[in-house]
Amino acid sequence: MLHTDIAIPSGSLQIQRLRPLRGPNAWSLDPVIACDVVPGALCEVNSADIPGFPDHLIEALPSLHEHPCSVGAPGGFVQPLRDGTQWPHILEHVALDLQGLAGSDVRFGRVVRGGAPGVWRVVVEYEHEELGLEAMRDAVATIQACLGGETPDMHPIIAKLRALHASLRLGPSSAAIVEGGRR
Repeated sequence: MLHTDIAIPSGSLQIQRLRPLRGPNAWSLDPVIACDVVPGALCEVNSADIPGFPDHLIEALPSLHEHPCSVGAPGGFVQPLRDGTQWPHILEHVALDLQGLAGSDVRFGRVVRGGAPGVWRVVVEYEHEELGLEAMRDAVATIQACLGGETPDMHPIIAKLRALHASLRLGPSSAAIVEGGRR
């Protein structure tokens, strides 16, 4: 069912709490960003209910075509996005995609119900804490822009995230030592 008369109120999809989990945690042995998000009025609709939303998001981030999601093959996220998926799931993929476009090798994400009614916890892997946090904030802003009927220009956002990644990345020798210690 397509709802063409849906008005998305401002304040939909808001971060309630954003924090890095630096060590092994309930979701992963790797560090993750845990984001408690409140979809607000979006709880009643999915991505297929908002005319043009999937197209705006895919145009902004064509790399989402590569996300395998639960299907396990490229395109595994785009089909549910077009068919209708929930907003925390979209946030998970956009946050991972932005980190990947910045240069991080991250793949793990999970969405679970938060402790309070109407709150969802979006958990995504990160290599660099600051980059993971910034990518999550930018993911929310990107989704909100697409909800407003825009296709945001992602070039400045991706350039900013790449610069942040470059400033946080270890040099080759240091990275080899750290990786050896990690293994």
